[in-house]
Amino acid sequence: MTMHSSGRFCLHIVLGALLLLASAPAWSGLFKVQQASSELRDGIYHVQARFDLRLSKAMRSALENGVTLVFAIEVEIEHPRRFWLNEGVAHLEQRYALSYHPLTEQYLVTDLNTEIQKNFHSLGAALEYLNRDSALPTIDADLLKPGVRYIGYIRISLVRSALPLALKVKAYSQKAWRAASDWKRWRIQ
Repeated sequence: MTMHSSGRFCLHIVLGALLLLASAPAWSGLFKVQQASSELRDGIYHVQARFDLRLSKAMRSALENGVTLVFAIEVEIEHPRRFWLNEGVAHLEQRYALSYHPLTEQYLVTDLNTEIQKNFHSLGAALEYLNRDSALPTIDADLLKPGVRYIGYIRISLVRSALPLALKVKAYSQKAWRAASDWKRWRIQ
């Protein structure tokens, strides 16, 4: 390979990477983590988070036609290290299912970890419930070393793999189905 062709090859790689980076955040605008913090209660750190979930037209249509949408809240706790990769301390995933029942004209939110269900008369009310300040128990305080700094990360996303088979192809190929927030970072102690 000549110097001229290797330079052109590198330029193509750099341009391709820039295009990927420029297009990646385009689909994350549907879901956002507005704020995140942690609170120590009864020896357990709880993450307090507020979300902004906006469903695409395709998601709303599928929901109204009987498709259950599953959302995952992921929480990561890390111990930052200066000269090495951060040390993973804890990982938590909380899932919620949102469904619509046309006979009762109600929306149902199910906590898939506890199976607790709540009914809502409108989609807006159901989304507001999902957007609320949640208080997820995240990690026992005894597992964290006193005086050591820990960082928490949280995000929310649509679980496309939980969709019916007929929608999975669309969900993995169309922007209207790619909904995940960016990771929101906060300091734990």
